[in-house]
Amino acid sequence: MKQGRRTTACLLACGVFAPPLIAAFIAAATFLAPDYNHLTQTMSRLGAAEMPYPQVMNAGFLVFGLLMMSFGWGLYRFLEGGKSALVASMSVLIFGLGIFLAGIFPVDNRDAGGLSITGGVHAAVAATAYVALMLAILSLTRFLGGDSHWRWFSKMSFGIVLVSLALSIVFVFDLSVTVRGLLQRFYFGLPAMWLQFMALRIVWLRHTSAASQVERKPGTG
Repeated sequence: MKQGRRTTACLLACGVFAPPLIAAFIAAATFLAPDYNHLTQTMSRLGAAEMPYPQVMNAGFLVFGLLMMSFGWGLYRFLEGGKSALVASMSVLIFGLGIFLAGIFPVDNRDAGGLSITGGVHAAVAATAYVALMLAILSLTRFLGGDSHWRWFSKMSFGIVLVSLALSIVFVFDLSVTVRGLLQRFYFGLPAMWLQFMALRIVWLRHTSAASQVERKPGTG
């Protein structure tokens, strides 16, 4: 029983550490690519062959993807049943898998012309990951909305989804080419930060719940 709780706690903690780690990889890859522009270029571009050290960004995608898949499995163990819980945990798993595959299949070199198989796969898995992320937020909000600890969370969650979707539409249809990189950081970053916040809250609630159970045991104080 204790071992199972520790395993779940470690898996859930992966959701806490994943966003700052991918941010660190982005910062390192950017530092190694002085000609890279955060405003106009996407994060995936840091993993393109044209960059000095594309392996840094692609390694970041792999690490982030693995951590998010672990977090998804931790959510499955934590939520314990229900259709919304299953959809939420599987969506997080698919999100992590999509980012992981994006690291294996890097974006095309922009000077090569056309879309290669590798570039096509990268675009497809990135889009799938984003859809899975949106679905994860909505299904988690639905599952946790009835709990008094999470009720206030629903409005914020729907707001983040709406803002993210609006920004992604602007991005996809090239309505603001000069800030494509910035747009991507916001429409992917906001939901990722939401997941991190949710992971932090789950870990904290589990910790306080375990502590209160210990206090209620006879002979402990």
